[in-house]
Amino acid sequence: MAWNLIRRKKRDMPDGLWIRCEDCSRMVYKKEVEEGLHVCPKCNFHFRILARERLRILLDPDSFEELHGEILPGDPLEFVDREAYTDRIKRYQEKTGMKDAIIVGKGAIEGRPLLIAITDYFFMAGCMGSVVGEKITRIAEDAIRLRLPLVIVAASAAERGCRKGSTR
Repeated sequence: MAWNLIRRKKRDMPDGLWIRCEDCSRMVYKKEVEEGLHVCPKCNFHFRILARERLRILLDPDSFEELHGEILPGDPLEFVDREAYTDRIKRYQEKTGMKDAIIVGKGAIEGRPLLIAITDYFFMAGCMGSVVGEKITRIAEDAIRLRLPLVIVAASAAERGCRKGSTR
């Protein structure tokens, strides 16, 4: 009888309440991880987070304004390895909802204006393609012109890891 109660409770538990830590393998309460800024409360492992979530954590509420969002990836070399580069980009765009591996814009921290660039690991491991380079260049030029501080958060794999991670 007790076994049936345990099984029934487990079945009634909603999905997504718990996550497994990638480092210590313990099951941790998802809300506790989120409240702790995506750090495992058991072992202090730092989970990967989406660029938009990092913006939410770092910047004042409703202060972010995206810049240079019109820049889209191209394929002037018509690059192909295991798949065409254009197909890979399209797959990651669908998977993440992002146009490329970086978001740049204006924001504020404690009311102080700044410019910010954040790469997203979930888009081809945050690898630097033509769009990432162009957006970093433009936001740096904006920072000089506007005389504002520039914060760059690079959440990417090493070069070797980018090549490996980009095909997964």
